Amino acid sequence: MVTIDKGESSKISSISIGSIDYGTHVDKKDDLFTDLVILKKLNQGNSPIYLTISPLNHQHYAMKVFTFQNGQINPSYQSEIRASELVHEHVIKMHHFEQKRDFIVDKETQKVSIIMMEYAPFDDFSKSIARVKFDDKMIRTYF
Repeated sequence: MVTIDKGESSKISSISIGSIDYGTHVDKKDDLFTDLVILKKLNQGNSPIYLTISPLNHQHYAMKVFTFQNGQINPSYQSEIRASELVHEHVIKMHHFEQKRDFIVDKETQKVSIIMMEYAPFDDFSKSIARVKFDDKMIRTYF
């Protein structure tokens, strides 16, 4: 079960993941994801993303949450996990995912799927390039 209690400060405090019903992918480091602490919400969107930290290795992870639609696994989740085997230095790594979890926000239980990903602290690439003016040489270098 995943629990988020916003409290009066609207700060997300902690997450605990109990017995785990894994999806297709089980990383050998799953213990890293059994007692996470949520630090803050990074992105709202259709699938909110939370910054988490593992007390076991003190590493930060991004947790993307997909709510069920009409009692079924969200198609966006199913679409995203297809890329889980993609490994490249410029692609965010998916460390762990679960198809079905109970997720409690402000004492309301929801069925969700979650993806635990590498945390990229410097924003996403599209936002970064939007702030930079590229000349021809730079465009040829990066693209």
